[in-house]
Amino acid sequence: MITPEQTGDRSKRACGIVHLLPWATPGMLSSLALLLLPALLVWVCPAADPDPGAEPESLVVRLIPKGDTWRYLDDGSDQGEAWRAPKFDAAAWRAAPAELGYGDHNEATAIQYGPDSKHKHITSYFRRSFDVPDPAKFKGLRAGLLCDDGAVVYLNGKEVVRRNMPKGPIAATTLAAKQIGGNEETRYSGHDLPVALLTPGANVIAVEVHQGNPASSDLSFDFELVAADEKDVELALLAMHRRNVNEDRDFVRANLPKPEGAATSTWPAFMRDRSRSGVSAATLPLPLQPVWTHLPDHPPNPAWYAPATRPREGFTLLNRMAFDDACQVTISGGSVFFGSSATDCIVSLDVKTGQRNWLFSTGGPVRLAPTIWQGKLYAGSDDGFVYCLTAKDGKVVWKHRAGPRDERLLGNGRLISRWPVRTDVLIHEGIAYFGAGVFPHEGTLLQALDAENGNVIWRNDTLGQTNANRDPVTPQGYLLASDDLLFVPSGRAMPAAFSRKDGSFVYQKSYSWRGTQGCGPTGGVYALLAKGQLYTGTSQLLALDQRRGGTGFGWFKGRRMVVSGDMAFMANGTEIVSMRLDPYAQMTRRTPEFQKTISGGEYRYAVSRQERSRKRRAVAEAERQMARIDHEIATAQKQGAKGAAAAKALALRRAGFEKAAEDAQQRVDELDPIVADEKAKLNAVKREKQRHRTRSEKATLLWRQSSTCVDAMVLAGNA
Repeated sequence: MITPEQTGDRSKRACGIVHLLPWATPGMLSSLALLLLPALLVWVCPAADPDPGAEPESLVVRLIPKGDTWRYLDDGSDQGEAWRAPKFDAAAWRAAPAELGYGDHNEATAIQYGPDSKHKHITSYFRRSFDVPDPAKFKGLRAGLLCDDGAVVYLNGKEVVRRNMPKGPIAATTLAAKQIGGNEETRYSGHDLPVALLTPGANVIAVEVHQGNPASSDLSFDFELVAADEKDVELALLAMHRRNVNEDRDFVRANLPKPEGAATSTWPAFMRDRSRSGVSAATLPLPLQPVWTHLPDHPPNPAWYAPATRPREGFTLLNRMAFDDACQVTISGGSVFFGSSATDCIVSLDVKTGQRNWLFSTGGPVRLAPTIWQGKLYAGSDDGFVYCLTAKDGKVVWKHRAGPRDERLLGNGRLISRWPVRTDVLIHEGIAYFGAGVFPHEGTLLQALDAENGNVIWRNDTLGQTNANRDPVTPQGYLLASDDLLFVPSGRAMPAAFSRKDGSFVYQKSYSWRGTQGCGPTGGVYALLAKGQLYTGTSQLLALDQRRGGTGFGWFKGRRMVVSGDMAFMANGTEIVSMRLDPYAQMTRRTPEFQKTISGGEYRYAVSRQERSRKRRAVAEAERQMARIDHEIATAQKQGAKGAAAAKALALRRAGFEKAAEDAQQRVDELDPIVADEKAKLNAVKREKQRHRTRSEKATLLWRQSSTCVDAMVLAGNA
């Protein structure tokens, strides 16, 4: 398997390092691997061949699950250090299920923050005991911590985790290092804990959660603890640059279903095929060992520099144009192929030795992986041409200009075509498909060529136009193809579907940046075809019906997905999740229903609360006016007969304000129970939503492990 090295931070990106691990022949090993690329590769295999009819056996022991019951103290007291000890008596503390906290309205248990919302308790305390019959059976211990803002975790009285907290001694008045918001509030950070701290029998996790500001609007806490048992497990971690290696060393579940894919040692296109499945039934020998490393002269030079990462309304809007910040590779015929956006070339390496077979220079950056078909290589370049080369020696078979003319302009520090080719060249049934152009007002296009000779089959140069059915399409990233449709990623907009037969527009779902039913930002260049659905998105993947673009299937919290049979594997930047695909999708379909009910409840609650606030202000204003009039009446009465008429008139005015105050107060009294009832109903729906999600996840999720790997995933093996 080839793994290109990549990080999201340009300042830390290695120079496109390419690692090779040998492929096994089919039948060499009856096991499966879930490969997390490029930063981390994890291989898990049972010691003996599994029984095909046996139930999947977990290699993970869940000592403390998410959402478990915790004892907690929320009275603002200073507990010193004694509360951390395993034998501390916390029987007087309350006990309730997580998530615990306040302010986010999704807590399973709301805790107290004190009488003053401007000066909330800085520290809240949590304890949970768990039993371990024999700690010697565990080979690893992993914690997942959700906290807002900061926390310190103790295992049997010893500090093991410090997240978003300052260095040095921690007191009850110590503030978190910073306030957090957006997706950080819902992120479970992963932490390796020392197994040696476990004792046979009872063990205790103690956690203190600290606010970053006494006036902070919310607090959140949840925790999970898992261990890898003593079953024989082989793990392989590639020897990459230390700065690029993922710190997670994750245990994942064995006995996965057999991947749906050809058992082949070739990888002829990005993510293997036209669906971008990332699935192959080919097997790998154990233990995995690097065979060679190739270091290009320069790191990739991405087309779009500044990432668009920023939080908005609870979601992180990620860079939707990140498709070329690594040297993506393909493999075929004993060679490895990749392009360079820094040196404008296509390179072929010997798969056994890593030595260069040949190098072909184009007139611009080559940003995406080449495609190999019938002994020929196909790639596009920012010079505006599509190249067909012989894979054996890099000789030109044909080249085709994408744009109407060879017009150059300055882009990315060099002269490039006005119509650069920034998609791959997808080959299906002897036809080469690609897109070109950057800015809709300058013209963007989609073409189909005869893969043998480069002759034009059809051309659609109307992609940059806007109409009621679609946004402008700027083809960037890897194309996908079903039997009759071609899917074109477009970055800021959702992928558009075109007819493979004639290039005519079929559909494009147009959503705001928030996505559909508030499920998060849409768009991006990542897409996957599986089980009749088109999965696409940034921080969340929305499933669209491939043929019509309908959104009824579901949405998935993650940024990369691999699907095999009825199972799906998701990487979301904080963990890898294995799930039953159809039940999970069914679960997510209820989310918009809850969201609609919650939105309606929030609207009614806000209207009633605002009216009550107006009436309260009216009461206060009337009382202020009455106090002023009382002062004027007293002044008039001191004047005797002269002031009698004025006092009488003032008394009438006062009576009017008094009546207004009474009416407003009466309405306030009427609204108080209404507001309380609407708030209670709203919170009940939010709790039911959380319970539904918790129940559904338990029924649909097979395993989940903390991991920051998100760049790519592939599934390989032969069960």
